[in-house]
Amino acid sequence: MKKIQLFLFILLFISCSKIKTKDIDFNLVNNLPIIEAQINGVPVKLLVDSGASLSLIDNTVYKELFFFMDTNVPISIGQGLGGTAYIFGVKGVILTHEGDTLKVTFRGTNLSAFRFTNGIVGIIGSDFYQKIILLLITRIIN
Repeated sequence: MKKIQLFLFILLFISCSKIKTKDIDFNLVNNLPIIEAQINGVPVKLLVDSGASLSLIDNTVYKELFFFMDTNVPISIGQGLGGTAYIFGVKGVILTHEGDTLKVTFRGTNLSAFRFTNGIVGIIGSDFYQKIILLLITRIIN
């Protein structure tokens, strides 16, 4: 019950406050929500996946999108609907949408099979949404 009350309080706070919000339109491609944005100035398509725990970028296109592997982040193994994958640290990824920079922490993995079928180079996962909720809660508390 407390979670529902907190959620309703957050919704009420958002509706009554002057927090800057941004609408991000998406298109349904093969029943998948896709946004069009830019990574380091290059136009890209990204899947919005609230079931993904991490935001991922296809590490096979690092040259085209001008980002780098981060050797300070240990390689891990991830499990998803597509099976098991190696997850790498990346740096130098700046995501913009209609001139606004979105603060997304990406991890790299091989999404090439997904990219070839849908043109998608990355996935925006629930880690992005959790940061937004924590930011709102922090503003409410302070």
